[in-house]
Amino acid sequence: MYVYAQYGINLAHSVPLQDQAGTTIPESEAQPGDVVIFNNEAHDGFYMGNGMIMDAPKPGGAVSIRPIWTSDYHIVRFGI
Repeated sequence: MYVYAQYGINLAHSVPLQDQAGTTIPESEAQPGDVVIFNNEAHDGFYMGNGMIMDAPKPGGAVSIRPIWTSDYHIVRFGI
């Protein structure tokens, strides 16, 4: 939210509201910095390219870059 705000894009804290604010794009067009939204809207993270996500897996957990572990997601881009 902080980084996007530096570019004039104000995001809500909840995943469902972030999903609504973004434009869904095909995975083939995804670029690092786009947001991976899990379809149950319980979690999201930054797309890092090559099927990888940067996320914090749980409150207090360390941020990590790891493979996206499910096919039940879509990617959104903000500011388009």
